[in-house]
Amino acid sequence: ALNLPVTNVDNAQVGGTTANVISAGLAIGMMPGVYAVQLQISNSLPTNPLTQLYIAQNVFTSNIVTIPVVASTNPAATSAARPADQKQRGRGASLPRR
Repeated sequence: ALNLPVTNVDNAQVGGTTANVISAGLAIGMMPGVYAVQLQISNSLPTNPLTQLYIAQNVFTSNIVTIPVVASTNPAATSAARPADQKQRGRGASLPRR
């Protein structure tokens, strides 16, 4: 018999916001009933080591689990915080010659 899911994952909530379900299905090589779920979470979530996550499939809802989330940073904002007159030292940095 094939080990195929009857219903797809309908909803996933991470930190109180809806996550985009990229893929969900029975995990290969695992016992029947073990799912592998790939989610895309909102980049607006704040850093929280105890972010709550649950998924829903048809009328069934998973247990709530916690996952660590680290907020994304804007690369332009971090480079703008460094004064322009400071030069970076190290590999690839141009050093004055004697």
